[in-house]
Amino acid sequence: MNPYLTMRAPLCANLKKLASIAAVLFLSLFVSITAQAGKVPELVWRNAVLESGVEGADGAIYRFPKVSSDVDALVKIKKRSDPLVTLVTIDLTGQGWDKAWQPQVAYNGGYAPGAADWYMEFEITFVDKETSIPSVVEEFQVTALDIDGNGDKIREYVSFYNQKSFLTEASTLLGNTSLLDDILGLLGGIVGRRFDGPTLNFLNIDTSGTAVMVTNTYENNNKFKVRTGGVSTAANGASDRMYALYFKSFDYTAPNEFALPVSVINWGATTNNNNVDLRWSTTFERNSSHFVIEKSTDGKHFTDAA
Repeated sequence: MNPYLTMRAPLCANLKKLASIAAVLFLSLFVSITAQAGKVPELVWRNAVLESGVEGADGAIYRFPKVSSDVDALVKIKKRSDPLVTLVTIDLTGQGWDKAWQPQVAYNGGYAPGAADWYMEFEITFVDKETSIPSVVEEFQVTALDIDGNGDKIREYVSFYNQKSFLTEASTLLGNTSLLDDILGLLGGIVGRRFDGPTLNFLNIDTSGTAVMVTNTYENNNKFKVRTGGVSTAANGASDRMYALYFKSFDYTAPNEFALPVSVINWGATTNNNNVDLRWSTTFERNSSHFVIEKSTDGKHFTDAA
């Protein structure tokens, strides 16, 4: 792991422009809570019901009852990359894994007319069972299984936000890249990782197919985001995809674990004449001597800010 962490922030003349700030940081999300669950070896996702909103529409909320003994999960459709992205079903049953959450998402009715990149974004909130009272889970894992393709022009990807760490096979076929959100947004600028599968098609939803799996670990969390997406390089009729998110850990032959060394708890900015003063604080630095904050006026060329 690179011992240096670089955060890049355009230096603006007023706060309105700060929405363009990009930071390669995993930020801690702080929320009001009334209950806390312990470490959970496995969360079970079954029997989803529409809680509010219109089926398949942005803003719709589904309840998965008793994912653990005293906790329900609320799944909200936050947004989609394109109106052509549709939810086929919130949890596909009859194939894959009964205990996993298996959303089925399609692009353009299952036929990609050309090159495209699409996703549907979900927000998961843990609550006390049969209520809407937030409940923090001390620790849990979520493994994306079978992130693959159709053997031709389609491949899947899954993005996770606000995880503490992630684990892949040393010989993984997954690509992974940082994801950036508005650092002054309501969720505090959470960043995540996007895991892109190969176009190669792996048969079935196999928990031994570790080359196309990733396990994410979350700590002291009651809310996080997931995107299920796909990429087509040309017209193809396989853009109706099933995703399997199994909320448990699995054994890898040669596991590689990655964790960002800095956890940021506070970020802010104030105007100072024609400049902006940036302020931040961290909880700790893990296996790191220091990190570097950089600034930019054009988003391309950077210099040290501190």
